[in-house]
Amino acid sequence: MLDALAKGEVLYIVGRKNDPQLIPLAKQVHGTVLSLTNREINNSPLALFEHAILITKGKLDNDHILCVSPSQDHMDYQIDMTDLEHLKENLENYIQQQE
Repeated sequence: MLDALAKGEVLYIVGRKNDPQLIPLAKQVHGTVLSLTNREINNSPLALFEHAILITKGKLDNDHILCVSPSQDHMDYQIDMTDLEHLKENLENYIQQQE
């Protein structure tokens, strides 16, 4: 799943603690892993799919509660297209490696 990517300090790769794809994906896209507990998963969009991983950009506001900001706010129009292109290329490479 892709969340707000327009503005933020860090690219986060968010998923279940034991998901075997979490760390390899984060390495491929140069992101920071955030492993969520089952409780946190159940209170997130990741609960919709068993192997869902969320990619978003921002900063952590609290070590215990995942809150990424600024996200989906008035700054989302300031898209770094170069950054977005690199993410697209890295995701394509990751998918090709999985085939």
